[in-house]
Amino acid sequence: MYFINDKHKVNYRQLVAFYKGKVDFLPSIYIAAVPEIYEVIDTNGLSQSTFPFSNIKSDGLSDKSWSLCEVATSLYMSDYNVSLSKVFASITDDTYLNAIFEAIKMGTRLNE
Repeated sequence: MYFINDKHKVNYRQLVAFYKGKVDFLPSIYIAAVPEIYEVIDTNGLSQSTFPFSNIKSDGLSDKSWSLCEVATSLYMSDYNVSLSKVFASITDDTYLNAIFEAIKMGTRLNE
């Protein structure tokens, strides 16, 4: 599994443990674990039935991070449409593009 850095992996493992196997959240958990996103999530307000992005402080996110959140929301809520041209315009770093592709792969595995 691809991780942006070690902190991303640690955050992911913490969120997976918190959500205790809610596989439908895995792609979103993966993106929520990206360090600059994880840092602005109010983890005190999370519950196991709460979507990871419901407690996010969006004013602390860059355009790149916001685009990652948009992708994660779209992967969880199929009726939430995201403009891929806007996503790819705001994320030009291969590191974050690889994270998007990893989350998409996780989501497609869930639907097999």
